[in-house]
Amino acid sequence: MVKNKDISGIYIIYNKFNSKMYIGSSIHVHRRLKEHINNLKNNKHANIHLQHAYNKYKDFIDFELLDECPIESLAYMEQYWFNITGCTNRKYGYNIDLSAFNSGGRKTSEETRLKISTRNKGKRLPKEVVEKIRLSN
Repeated sequence: MVKNKDISGIYIIYNKFNSKMYIGSSIHVHRRLKEHINNLKNNKHANIHLQHAYNKYKDFIDFELLDECPIESLAYMEQYWFNITGCTNRKYGYNIDLSAFNSGGRKTSEETRLKISTRNKGKRLPKEVVEKIRLSN
């Protein structure tokens, strides 16, 4: 679990049992993950797919920071992770919205996108995510 309350970035809720995931972004990742956990524990999460998964596999669910990034890049980076993980496809994930920009994210300038793209070159994904992407192709 993320410990620093001031981190803005992209987080993952990962089901180790079936490799499905939920990707989200927040200006306060720690606080947002606590909200997810509280809602899931109280059976009140807005995402019914994630709630059902938690109810069935709660011992296999991990909550982690995936990528720290500046606030102005959150939507772009969330979309980047949507695209490479396939988390909006019910077969692979729990995200309902197909676009990070539908969930209140901000659009980023071309200059910021280029900086983000350069920064992410050579970044490694978790082994489980790489395997899932490999199996889906």
